[in-house]
Amino acid sequence: MTAALRRIDTPEIVTHDGTRARLEQRPDGEALTIRDRAGRVLFEYDAATGRGSFTMPEGDLRLCTPRGSIELVAAHGIRAAAGGDVSISSATAVGLDVTGTVEQSELRLEQGEATIRAQKLEIESQESALRLGETQAWASSLTSAVERAELRFGEVTKSAVRVIEQAESLYQRVGELYEIKAGRLRAWATEGLWMKGDDVTLLAKKDVRIDGDKINLG
Repeated sequence: MTAALRRIDTPEIVTHDGTRARLEQRPDGEALTIRDRAGRVLFEYDAATGRGSFTMPEGDLRLCTPRGSIELVAAHGIRAAAGGDVSISSATAVGLDVTGTVEQSELRLEQGEATIRAQKLEIESQESALRLGETQAWASSLTSAVERAELRFGEVTKSAVRVIEQAESLYQRVGELYEIKAGRLRAWATEGLWMKGDDVTLLAKKDVRIDGDKINLG
């Protein structure tokens, strides 16, 4: 009986500015609350649900540990939402990690360096601009589909074991010299082969063979 009376008639703790802390009786159970002088809830712990909440009706909230660190730990999830900007800054590095049983992903920002590691990376954008200095890229395979491409290079060096090109029409314009060095050179044309030049020279160390149903010279 005494314990029941104490629960019903719990005394308040009141600060000099009117902030009050007390154990409130509710239809669904007890709640420990801290209210400001206007009666607004600042902190509340619901004993029935085991849920706690902290609210600042006005002003800002700052967590500060000048000589320590701040750690947020949750078994299920941590959610952050803001009506304005969300900014994360560090004097050394910022890291985001997703550690699973098999696949892992990581985003890490350090001074002058950014690293992304993931099994799969997807980027979707209506308009993009990349400005890169010295760049290196490695890929086991590459598949791309581009509706229209315009490429400009100062110098291009290509090295491949085998190159296969397919096109409905292919146009190449060279201002000065077009040179091909090959062990063997073959050209196949199903309809016709046409060559034109101010001077045409054919040189062969051995035989030259011309075969056709009709050969016109001159």
